[in-house]
Amino acid sequence: MNVLAINQLLAAPWGWPLLEDINLQLGQGEIVGIIGPNGAGKSSLLAAISGEFNIAQGEINLFDRALTGWCNTERAQIMAMLPQRSQLNFPYTVAEVILLGRIPHNTGVKQDQKILLEVMAATDTFDLCDRIYLQLSGGEKQRVQLARVFAQVWATAGQPRLLLLDEPSSALDLAHQQLILRSLRALAQTGCSILLVSHDFNLISALSDRVCALAKGKIHSSGRPHQVMTKEVFKAVFNVDVAIGTHPISGRPQGFSLCCD
Repeated sequence: MNVLAINQLLAAPWGWPLLEDINLQLGQGEIVGIIGPNGAGKSSLLAAISGEFNIAQGEINLFDRALTGWCNTERAQIMAMLPQRSQLNFPYTVAEVILLGRIPHNTGVKQDQKILLEVMAATDTFDLCDRIYLQLSGGEKQRVQLARVFAQVWATAGQPRLLLLDEPSSALDLAHQQLILRSLRALAQTGCSILLVSHDFNLISALSDRVCALAKGKIHSSGRPHQVMTKEVFKAVFNVDVAIGTHPISGRPQGFSLCCD
């Protein structure tokens, strides 16, 4: 069973195509990274999957069921999304913000508190628990928002879920980037599928089972990281010449740097 199946997607919510001829499948526990230049349609793809706007043609299926066939509560129980910018202007404590992710569920206070502790450990937010969210730094807010969406899809092993992430490592220092990478891998191992948009190519390469490169609203390339994250694809998609190294342990592409000569 595919957790997510997109077939011949055409999205034009404002009268012109943002996405065209998109075909993508995501299996249970699989991590797929999305790369592409500004305006390529990466965030629009996540917005279409989350149901933020209606699609013009094609179909999006969650767990072999049309996206439009899910009511909002059902969908929120199995899918969470972290947008590029999370707007929250109320003086909630960090714990209260994280627990917003449990609103769609009816699991009770005891279970929700257990999940709260687990996701705070996964995002290093325990020491922030009683702080006011609005008083946090940018990196701290990002970790809290990650904890919130983790809480929304935190479940027993084997239960299929979908997590959509748009630039999750923005504002994070190196130690917390590494922590989130480990936490996302652990979450995927419980059966949660992850669709990840990022300009952090090292993160995409290290984390993803497959990578899709978007250009002008279409999928240019799709495959394993070493198949997509190549000099040729970066030239075609980003119109830049890059030098690409190889990780000494994983063998995956890493160290993407511009060639200036």
